[in-house]
Amino acid sequence: MPGLETQRTDTDDMITLPQQVANVPEVFPNIDTGSRDTLTSRIQSEVTTNVTAPMVLAHLLLPHLLSLQRQATFVLVSSGLAFVPFPLYPVYCPTKAAIHFFAVALGAQLVGSSCRVVELTPPYVDTALKAGHGAEMIEAQGGEEKALKPMPLEAWLDTIMVNFKEDSVNEITTGFRKWEQTAWRTAFGLMLERRGVQRWTEGQVSKYKSAGLLH
Repeated sequence: MPGLETQRTDTDDMITLPQQVANVPEVFPNIDTGSRDTLTSRIQSEVTTNVTAPMVLAHLLLPHLLSLQRQATFVLVSSGLAFVPFPLYPVYCPTKAAIHFFAVALGAQLVGSSCRVVELTPPYVDTALKAGHGAEMIEAQGGEEKALKPMPLEAWLDTIMVNFKEDSVNEITTGFRKWEQTAWRTAFGLMLERRGVQRWTEGQVSKYKSAGLLH
């Protein structure tokens, strides 16, 4: 393609990646497209914490949980921002989307085993994350009157514990986040079912079939 120039980088080497692209502005002063963003240590840390670590822990711990030959639970924490991203968190949102899809796929793999996967999808909860960005979030939503109000942490913890008592529950959320999660499953339910990754309970399947959303 006329005018197309490229520079090869080893994106698996996070240590040297900043040095690999350090000369890009000088060599390509008119650059207007990048296929990958340079990951700072902060971004790398967030991806490691939110995505890599849970996946590695699943790999390390699931063999033991399955060997117990009794009911066990592996918990993954995603977020409502996995379904509807918020501009203030351009890294956090996709990491939680990754965990959501990991939970869906892993849960499907373990169907019929003694271990279930439970995905916690917190709503907007009054935590340190909110404390650090509260003012920015309120401004981004158009002011105090229009901004969503955070759910008290204790109320969210109560929701978790009540649902954990139900062995058939594999997704725990509440409020607007529950609507988001239901909308996602409703939109892609048929495709998920055909690919063998649908994790609805029989009651949920019946409800959506009666509504004409599954066949």
